[in-house]
Amino acid sequence: MINFIKKKSLLPYIALIFLNLLAHFLPFERSSPTIDEYHYLKEIYSMPIGDIYNVILHNPDRPLSMIYLDLMERLVNQNQLLSTMLMFLISSVFSLLVYFLMLTLLSNVSLAFLGALFHLILPNKLELFSGLDVTTTIMNYSLALVSVISFIYFIKIEKKRFLFLSLFTYTMAIFWYELPFFLPIALTCYAFLYGRKKMMSMAVTLLFWIPALCYAIFRFLGHYLFYAYGIVKTARGAQETGTIWHNIITEIPSNYVGYKMIQPILYGLYRFPTIELKWLFIISALDMVAFYGFIKWLKKTADFPENLKLIYFSIIIFIVFLMVNSFWTEVLGRHTALSSIGLVLICLFFLRFKIIQTHKVKIMASIFLFFLVVCQGVAWNQVVARRINHSLYQYLSKNKDEMLSADRIVINQYSFAKNISYDWSAFYEGRNLLDKFWGEQCLPWNSLEELVQVALGEKKPVFLVRSAAINIDNNMLNFKTLFVSDNIVDVTIPKQGSVIIDYDNVFGKKYYNGNVLP
Repeated sequence: MINFIKKKSLLPYIALIFLNLLAHFLPFERSSPTIDEYHYLKEIYSMPIGDIYNVILHNPDRPLSMIYLDLMERLVNQNQLLSTMLMFLISSVFSLLVYFLMLTLLSNVSLAFLGALFHLILPNKLELFSGLDVTTTIMNYSLALVSVISFIYFIKIEKKRFLFLSLFTYTMAIFWYELPFFLPIALTCYAFLYGRKKMMSMAVTLLFWIPALCYAIFRFLGHYLFYAYGIVKTARGAQETGTIWHNIITEIPSNYVGYKMIQPILYGLYRFPTIELKWLFIISALDMVAFYGFIKWLKKTADFPENLKLIYFSIIIFIVFLMVNSFWTEVLGRHTALSSIGLVLICLFFLRFKIIQTHKVKIMASIFLFFLVVCQGVAWNQVVARRINHSLYQYLSKNKDEMLSADRIVINQYSFAKNISYDWSAFYEGRNLLDKFWGEQCLPWNSLEELVQVALGEKKPVFLVRSAAINIDNNMLNFKTLFVSDNIVDVTIPKQGSVIIDYDNVFGKKYYNGNVLP
């Protein structure tokens, strides 16, 4: 049995924490909540802490996740330094748990570190580091990993406390977020492959279907009974079969070999040189240190063990953690973090091939540096996107009296998009007008009303201009906007009582990487 703390040294742990900082958190800044966080801020400002139990009834899909978000937003209270520190801490713990799992499976420090490192810098899941709201997903994944690691310990040394810990953390995980729902399948397969008493070990995994069934019943009640009597606000219902097949055929592959993998790579590489000069020098210098250390470590890396069972289990992990994804409307990058563990283990197997062994150091070192730069470019995009968001929030706050005295607020998104470089895609009416800044959420059209409400402390009608010009005719404002149906429509509102916010109001000639210069 591996002793995680005493095995050789603490170097892999320290290195993973350092590389998490280097790849995803320099500059150490997220100057505003994500646009999704404004939704939770709006909710908690109007909800007494004693009513938190309502969060469970109103969100039967992910009750523990919603409680976590509620409590976390209350704790942080828009303190973005604290928010960034929590993001870094939670993501670091997750990376260490990935390392623990690989160490448990591989029983080799150098290989386990190599696997955890490449999992950390895979470009398809960089959304995990975008904001505090996404840490609820990371917490869920961490619970799932603790469950897997504990179950492996139970199979190896047959101590019941590990079984209870595995069962408890799995139960927490599925009531937190449904992605690990099919984890018992992976545990059953592990028991079959490695259990000394196979039938008994496999029978034990039936216990895990009890909380799974309870969750399924709770979710069913939330969707079809509580909603019918008005107890919950929304009921998602099941996905259509066509959507499931669409995800299997297009969405899931896109996250590994398609658009959702390629886009962050291209955006990250393109934007890396635009990092503020001071930070670019610091990051580049640290990259060289990390690159040198990685090469030295790589030369000591052992071959992947001759263990077909481990390959089978890696494939099972990859498939099991993708199964829930097939039921969702859209598969996002953050949803692939657990399945990517299986993918990384499979890739480590190819280190055994002679053609790769010959050039192992060159190949792996090149991939490491390439992915590291991609991560840093994407992290910079996240920083700037949040700065733009924060600048708008600050403008609203500074002009709060004027905003509150108005009947309605008009935000000219077109003017922001026209003056800020934010994408390679064609610039045209109605679509991505700085909704995303180089792939990162910035000023999405369907969430700005909540940003305004949090900034002002009061709900106001918000209209978004998605056309090149605002026409004024007989004291009426005419412009185009976008609705949930994704249709561009014409809007006419009175000029009197309307406050228009555009790029010139917020930035003028003082725009600098998302900030307003003094």
